Amino acid sequence: MGDLFSQHTPKAMLITGAAGFIGSRLANLALMRGYSVRTLTRSNWNGSPAVPADQRSFGILPERIPPQALQGVDVVVHCAAYVETDEAQATAVNVEGTKRLAQMALEAGVKTFIFLSSQSAKPDALSAYGKTKYRAEQALLTQEGLNVIILRPGLVTGSGSRGLFQRMSGMVDRLPMLPLLGGGKSIVQPIHVDDLCEAIFRSDERASEFKNRILSLGHPQGISLADFLQTIAVARLGRRRPVVSVPLWPAQLGAGFAETLGISLPINTGNLKALKVVEKMETEADMAELNLTLRPLEQMVSDDESADEQPGSGVPILLVGAGRIGLVHALTISRLDGASLGGIVDPNARAKGLLQGMGLSARMFDSLDEGLAGTSARAVVIATPPSTHLRLARTCLERGLPVMIEKPLAVQESQLSEYELLAQEFPAVPVFAGYVMPRNPQVSGPLEQLRAGQLGRVRGFVGVTLLSLIQEKDSKRWEVNQSISGGGALINSGGHVLSMIHTAFGEPISVEGQSLKLYSSEVEDSIVLNLTYDGFKGTHYCSWSINGHARQENRLVIFTDAGELILTGSVGVFVSKNGEVDIDHQVDFDVGFNLAPDYAGAGFTNELKVLRDAALTENHSSTNLEDALQLERLIFTSYKNSVETKSFKPDGDSFSSAPSESLKFGGSGVPGNVKQAGRILDLRDSSAAEIAAHWERPETHERWGEYLIAPAQFAKLSRSSSRSVPDQNLRITVPDFLNQSRLLSTGRFVEVLKQMGVGGVAKAIRETGPTLARERSLNFWVAATGMLASALHSVPVDFRGTLLLHTYLTDLALTLRQVGKLQRMLAMCRRLRPQARIGFHTNQAAEALEAMQMISEPVDEVSALTSPRALHIPEIFAELRRMDKTGKMRLTAEVGLAPAIVHQVAYDAAQEWTHGADALLIGTGADAFLAEQRRMWFDQEWSKVFPGLSVPNSAL
Repeated sequence: MGDLFSQHTPKAMLITGAAGFIGSRLANLALMRGYSVRTLTRSNWNGSPAVPADQRSFGILPERIPPQALQGVDVVVHCAAYVETDEAQATAVNVEGTKRLAQMALEAGVKTFIFLSSQSAKPDALSAYGKTKYRAEQALLTQEGLNVIILRPGLVTGSGSRGLFQRMSGMVDRLPMLPLLGGGKSIVQPIHVDDLCEAIFRSDERASEFKNRILSLGHPQGISLADFLQTIAVARLGRRRPVVSVPLWPAQLGAGFAETLGISLPINTGNLKALKVVEKMETEADMAELNLTLRPLEQMVSDDESADEQPGSGVPILLVGAGRIGLVHALTISRLDGASLGGIVDPNARAKGLLQGMGLSARMFDSLDEGLAGTSARAVVIATPPSTHLRLARTCLERGLPVMIEKPLAVQESQLSEYELLAQEFPAVPVFAGYVMPRNPQVSGPLEQLRAGQLGRVRGFVGVTLLSLIQEKDSKRWEVNQSISGGGALINSGGHVLSMIHTAFGEPISVEGQSLKLYSSEVEDSIVLNLTYDGFKGTHYCSWSINGHARQENRLVIFTDAGELILTGSVGVFVSKNGEVDIDHQVDFDVGFNLAPDYAGAGFTNELKVLRDAALTENHSSTNLEDALQLERLIFTSYKNSVETKSFKPDGDSFSSAPSESLKFGGSGVPGNVKQAGRILDLRDSSAAEIAAHWERPETHERWGEYLIAPAQFAKLSRSSSRSVPDQNLRITVPDFLNQSRLLSTGRFVEVLKQMGVGGVAKAIRETGPTLARERSLNFWVAATGMLASALHSVPVDFRGTLLLHTYLTDLALTLRQVGKLQRMLAMCRRLRPQARIGFHTNQAAEALEAMQMISEPVDEVSALTSPRALHIPEIFAELRRMDKTGKMRLTAEVGLAPAIVHQVAYDAAQEWTHGADALLIGTGADAFLAEQRRMWFDQEWSKVFPGLSVPNSAL
C-alpha cells in the first residue's frame, strides 16, 4: 500500500512571478512539499527556485501568456503584479492580465485560482496599485467555474525582500536618523513570507471551502510605523535609532518630481498615497479559519538569513578579487546553473562599487576571513594578483573548500613545490588552475583530433599573444611589479597560448627565448620563445605593448602534413590542403550560460562547472593541478633560458599558410529556399583614411551593400569631403565602449575626454543627470550613459542610417537581467536621433529573444553572433520575426571575432551563417584592399614590439 501511495501524481501548481521575492520562496517551499511546480515569469533566472527548465514558461501580462503554461495545472497562484505608479500599466497588468490568466486557467481545466492582492485594495484607493488590485478582485469574484481565493496580506517581511520592507530595512541600516512619514502613526500589519506561503498551501488544501472568499492576513493588532521601524533597528542593530517627523505633503511632492524625471527612490508616490488611507485589517478571524499562527514580530524582521535560506539555490561560490577577470567570474557564476554568487571579497571599495553599480547583487567583504565567516561558501575562486595566491589557497583548503586559482599560480618557481606539498597536506580538497583556453570546446575538440592523428602529422606551430596593456613608462599597474606578478607579458598574458601548446604537445625537449623591455623596468614587454619537440619545432610570440588589441588576441596555428589548424578564443578552424575549411565555433556548443561566446566564455563556464561539481562530490582528481604546475615550470624555464635583447634574431624556420584563393567552406549546404542575404563590411578596425580610400574604389560598392563604423570614424569622414556613402547604407556602433573602457581602466581619463571632445563631454553631462539621480551613485551605468550620449553627439540629428548599441553594453544588461537599462539606452538613441533606425549588437541571441518580450521600445535592428552550426539560431531568428509587430525589423548575422580565413569563406557562403537573417556582417579579412592595408599597418606595429622579426602569415 505504501508503494501505491508513493507513486501518486503530485499536484501541479503554476506560480506567476516565481522569480520575485514571494513567488521564489513559494516555489521552493512547494517543491519541498511535493508539488509539481510550474512557473510563468517575464524572464528566466539562475539558482533559486530550482524549478526544472522544462517547467518554466515565459510571457508578459496581459497578452503574452503561453497556453502551454496552464496545461495539466491544478492550482494557479498569481503573485505577479505591476507595483509602479503608472495607472494605465497597472490596469493592463493587474486587471486585464489577471482576468485573461483566470479565463485561460478555466479553459485549461484548472480547479483553483489563488490571487495575491493587497491590504491597499479598495474601491477608493489613492494608489494605482491598490485601485487596480481591487478591480482585479471584483473581476475574479464573478468568474464561474474556478475556486477563486483572494489573499490580502499586510506588509510581507523576510530576508530577500525586494519591496517596501527591503526599503525600510535599508533605511534603518544606512540612515543615522529615521524619517517618520506623517509622524509614523500609520498602522503596519506585517506577515513573514513563510507564514504567507503557509496560508497559500492551506487555502489550496481547502479550496472548495474558501471559494470566492477574501482572506485578510497580517499581525492582528497591528503596530505603528514608528514602532515597526524601531523593532527592525533593535533586531538588526541591537539599538533604537533617533527619529525625525516628516510631513507627507513635501515627501509626496519630492517623490512625484523624481518619478517625472524617471528617478527611482526608496518610496514612491503610490506608497505615500497608501499611507494616507491605510486602515487596519481585521485578520484574526480569517487566520483562525486557516488555523494560521504568525511568528513573533521580532522574528518577522530578523536579518537571520539562515531562517530564510532557500533550498535549491545552488552551490554558493565566494569570489576573491573584483578586478577585470573577477568581473568575468562574477557574471558567469551569477548565471551558472547549480551555483550562486555567495559573496565578493576585495579590499578596494572602488572595485566592489563597480560590480555593485552594474547590478550584481552579492554581499561584499574586505577580506577572505570576513567572506568565509559571513557566507556559507562551498567553493572559492581566487582572482587576485599572483603574489597572494598561495596564502589565500591555503586558507581555503584548511576549511575544506575547493578552490579555483586564476593563472599564474606562482610568482616564483620555488612556490610550485609548495603547491605540491599543499596538495599532499589536503588530498581530499581539489585545487584548479585558471588556464581557460583548453577548456573551450572549439579548442579541446580539435586538439583531441590532433592527438589522435586525425588531422595529420605535426610539422610545426606558431603561437601569438597580442595585447594593448602596457604602452607607457612608469605604469602603476601591479602587472609590471615582478614581486607581485612574477614576470611580464609571458606569465601574465602568454599563458593562454602556452597552455594550448602544452595541452597539444606536452613537455618540450628544449626551450629558448629572447625578451625585450619597451616600457617596463622590471619585466619583459615582449618575448619570443622557440620550443623544440620530437620531430618538429614551434615559436610563440608574445607582447602586451602592441597597438590595436584592446582585447587580447590568443592564437595557436598548428601546421600538419594534412593542413592547418587555427585555434582562437572563438573558433577552431581546420584548413585542409585542398582549401576546404571546417569551422567549430563556441556558439555550436551548449555549455549553459556563456558570457562571451566570441572570447573564451565557454571556457570560463566549463571551469566553474568543474569547481561547482567538486563542491558536490568527494571524488577528486589532482590532474588539473599537476598539469598547471608542469606548465608553470615551463614558464619559469622559459624565463631562465631567455636573453634580453634590443632586437630579436630570427630563428629561420617558417611555415606557409593555406592559399586564400582556393578556400571553400566545408559545410553541408543550405536549403534552396533561403533568401539571398546582403553583405555588410565591418570597418571599425580601419582608419578613416583607409575607409575613405576604400569607398573611392569602383568595385567596393558592387561587393558591399552596407558598412559598419564607429562614431569617431563617422565624425572624421563627415569633416572631410570624401564620404560618398549615403546614411542609409551606414551603421554606427555606439559607443566605442571597448576602447574607452580600456582607457578608463588604465587611468587614461584625459585621452577619453579628448576623444569625446568639448561638445561630447557637455552632452554626456547633460544626459547623465537623470541617470545619476536614478542610480544615486556615479556607477557603471551612469558612465555608460555618458559614453553613449557623447557618441551620439558625433552623429548628426538628421542621421537616417542605423545606430546599434555596443555588444558589451547589450550583453551586460542581458546577463544582469537589467532589461530596463537596455530599454533606456535604446530610448535615448531614439530621442536624440529620431530619424535613425535603432537596434543593438549581441553575442547572446537567446537572451536577446527573451528580453525582446519585455522591451516596449521599438527595435529596428538585431545584429547577433552566429555560425554555420550555431545552436538554436534558426528558431531564435524565426521567433524574433514572429514577434515583430511593425514588420520593419531587420536581422543581421555576425561572423564576429575570427581569423581572416573565416571571414573570407563566410563572404562566399553567407547563407550558411545567416539562417534566414537579412544580412551578414563580415570583417575586413574578406576584402582584399583592406586586408592589404591592415597587413601594412600591422607590419609597422609588429616591428615596434618585435624589432628584427617579420610578421608570420599566421599572425594575421
